[in-house]
Amino acid sequence: MRKLFSVLFFFLLTTPLFAQQRYGFHLKGETKRYSLPFEIKSNLIIVKAQLNGFIPLNFIIDTGVRTTIITDITIADILGLKYQKKITLYGANRQPVNAYISSGIQFASGKLMGNHLTILVLDKDPLNFWSMTGTVVHGILGYDLLSRFVTEIDYDRKMITFHRIEDFQPPRKATSIPISVDNTKIHIEGDVHLENRSFPKSQLMIDTGASTALTLEKDQQHQLIAPPQKNIETHLGVGISGMLNGWVGMVDSVSLSHTEIALDNVVSNFVDEQFFLDSAIVLQRNGTIGGEILSRFHLWIDYYHKEMYLKKSRKFNKPYKFDRSGLTLHLKNELSPKIYVEYIAAPSPAAKAGLQKGDQILSVNYFKGGEGQLGNINNLLQSRRKRKIKIKYKRGEETFKTTFYLEDLI
Repeated sequence: MRKLFSVLFFFLLTTPLFAQQRYGFHLKGETKRYSLPFEIKSNLIIVKAQLNGFIPLNFIIDTGVRTTIITDITIADILGLKYQKKITLYGANRQPVNAYISSGIQFASGKLMGNHLTILVLDKDPLNFWSMTGTVVHGILGYDLLSRFVTEIDYDRKMITFHRIEDFQPPRKATSIPISVDNTKIHIEGDVHLENRSFPKSQLMIDTGASTALTLEKDQQHQLIAPPQKNIETHLGVGISGMLNGWVGMVDSVSLSHTEIALDNVVSNFVDEQFFLDSAIVLQRNGTIGGEILSRFHLWIDYYHKEMYLKKSRKFNKPYKFDRSGLTLHLKNELSPKIYVEYIAAPSPAAKAGLQKGDQILSVNYFKGGEGQLGNINNLLQSRRKRKIKIKYKRGEETFKTTFYLEDLI
C-alpha cells in the first residue's frame, strides 16, 4: 500500500496565528495527567474530541503541524464558526489552498480541555483520509496542544497520556534523546547508511502525522539523496497539490545519535525535486521519521526540556512492510464505497497482470471490494513473496479476472 507520505507537510511553514493564547489547552482541575485511547490507521494516531460541545470528531495527532486544523469545512458550517481572516497556504508546486482563521473555540476530550482556541479551517480537504484508510478524519491536533504537556504515546496499548510539565518524572529504563525544536517541529540527529553511502548527523524530523517509516530528502550539501539501485518509482503520498512522486527503497540502517538504538533494513521514501519547488522547505531537515518507526517505541515528548524518551516495544524487531504488488488503491463514493486502482507502479506484478488505473476492484482473494476491506486488502498485498493473488475487477461495463504472484520490488 502506498502509505500516507506526510500529513499536511505544507503547514510546516505557516506563521504563528497569534502570539499568545490566554487560556489554551489544559487539564481540568488539579489533574496531573490524563490518558485518552486512540485508534491507529496507517500508523496514524486518531483521537476523539468535541469542538463547541458538538458530537465527537476524529482528530489526527500530528507533531508536524503548528495549529489545530479543521479539514472538513462542513463541520465548521454546522458549528456556525465565524471567520476573522482568510489566508492562503502553499505546498509543493506552489498550488494554493484557502484557509480561514476562527477564534474563541472550545475543545473537550474528557479532562483534556481547550478554551478560547484559535484554529484553521480549510475550505477543501486536499488529503481525503477516508479514500486511503476508510476512516473519516475531521481535523488535526499539533504543536499548540502537544507543547503544553509532556506527551506520552503508548502504541502497544493505544493510549496517549498528557502529563503536566511540572509534575512529570522521566521514565526509568528509557533512553533519553536530545531534541531541537525548530519552528515548532521536533528534530533529532541520526546516522543513515545506504549502500556505500553514509549521511552522519542527519537532521530528522519526528512526525507522528507521517505514516511511513523514513523519508529521505536532501543531504548536508543540499543535494537530493538518491534511492538505492533496487527501488521502485511510485506515488509516495498526497499533499496540497495532489500526489507526490518519488521512489521507495531499502536503507541499510538508521542509528539514533547519542543512543545505542539502531534500526536495520528500513523501508524508506525518496522524494523528487517537485517537493522542493517551495524553496522555503529546503534546509529545514534531511529527512523525516514517521509512524512506522515511531510505533516501534513507547515514547515521551518533552518540548519544554527538549528531550524525548524511548522504550523499545514488542514490535521493534518486526520486518518493515512494503507493497509487493505495485498497486495503490483508493476508496471512492462515501454513500456506496467502492475500491479503485489509483496508481500502478511499473514494472510490477499488477502491471504485468493487465490491471490499469481506474479499474474497480471487486475482490482480492477472499476479500470483497467494499469499504471495510481496504485495510485487509492492503495487508494482503504486503504479505509474503510468491503469494498468489487472484483479483476480480471491473473496467467500464465488463468484468475480468487476473492472477499474479507477489514479488520483492525493493
